[in-house]
Amino acid sequence: MSKSFSGSGVPSPSPSNTSAPGASKRKRVVESNLNKPTAVQQMQRRQPTSNLEILAQMRVAEGFLRDKDKPCTFTDIVNYLSIQNADQATLQTFAAVMQRNKPDDKIKYNPPKTGNGEGTYEYNPTYPIRNKQDLMAYLQKQNHAIGIKVEDLKDGWKDCVSIITNMGGTGELLVIADKQGRPKVVWQDDKSLANEISSDIQMEWHAIRIPGETEELRNKLIAAGQTPSSAARKVVAAKTGKPKRKTARRGGRTTNVHMNGVLKDYSETRR
Repeated sequence: MSKSFSGSGVPSPSPSNTSAPGASKRKRVVESNLNKPTAVQQMQRRQPTSNLEILAQMRVAEGFLRDKDKPCTFTDIVNYLSIQNADQATLQTFAAVMQRNKPDDKIKYNPPKTGNGEGTYEYNPTYPIRNKQDLMAYLQKQNHAIGIKVEDLKDGWKDCVSIITNMGGTGELLVIADKQGRPKVVWQDDKSLANEISSDIQMEWHAIRIPGETEELRNKLIAAGQTPSSAARKVVAAKTGKPKRKTARRGGRTTNVHMNGVLKDYSETRR
């Protein structure tokens, strides 16, 4: 008989040598699920085997280089993509695609300066502008008056909005902003063209009185021989007459009188 607790009549529980039949199985399933990689990890660990997968890895590498905002080695990129265990042929193909240096590519390859060195890769933004000095130098080299979109500047210069706003206030840039006051397009400004208007011209300008009431403005326009926008439109009545009917052109009778000396008359031989 089993012993009781503190002299009570309740028997003490005896330890079981065997657990429930499904407990160990459930434990193994839980442990296997914990060790199983997630879908994102599976995609990253998968070796790129086709051109489409290599291009997809390039898009991820573009985002990595844009966030880093500095040159990185091929090893840094491969480790970030978790494809360092890929076969040598795949890695060589991936490196060759990244080293194309085409104008539209977002990845720029910098060859090594020495024969034994390693090249680097960096993000290639829409404009080669990463700070205020780059922006001013780029605008000074322009030979046209086309503005630069701020959205394109953000591609390589993330915190450009606040700096551009300050430059617009100091007269270094001409800035067009949206309704919320955010800059949209910028041009180079020339402070030498910011001339002050004399006080006499300002006084004459402000002395010009603009009619405040609509009726007064209307009478002023009519007196000047101009048609106000509030004037009623003259409706031109459309013509309701029947359209004139076209007559067919009648040509004259065609004869061969001018060929009498050449042609022979066979009219008598008709049956």
